[in-house]
Amino acid sequence: MGPKFVHQTLSCVHERPKSRTVVVRILRIGSMVLSLLVVAGFVGFAIDESKAASEQTQQRIVTGGDARVAVDPTPEVERVREAGRNAFREQLDDANDLLLRPFVGVSETSGSEWTRRSVPALLALLTYGLGLATLARYLQTR
Repeated sequence: MGPKFVHQTLSCVHERPKSRTVVVRILRIGSMVLSLLVVAGFVGFAIDESKAASEQTQQRIVTGGDARVAVDPTPEVERVREAGRNAFREQLDDANDLLLRPFVGVSETSGSEWTRRSVPALLALLTYGLGLATLARYLQTR
């Protein structure tokens, strides 16, 4: 490489390492995908709640619990839930259950189904959405 003059730019002097850029991109995409899964799962729950209040009451009487709103369902409750859903919705619910599992303990003693679903969803959005996006931003500026 020959001498560089003042008006010529040095290549790669201020360029970020490629591996860091890849990690930042993965974190951002992961943050968006995980947040969308959490939101889609909560929207599915809200739609179910608004459509089937009477049906849920009947199911509670028969099974002793509500299979469709359990955040961390037992295997028996999972089988009941699978029977009433299409494959896509069941995959979405399984992914949502997995993402919300670390936050279930915060609201599991609540008597409100909405609280048992919304508090873990909100905490998951803060962790996966805001947390991973903040980490990506921090890594990008470092």
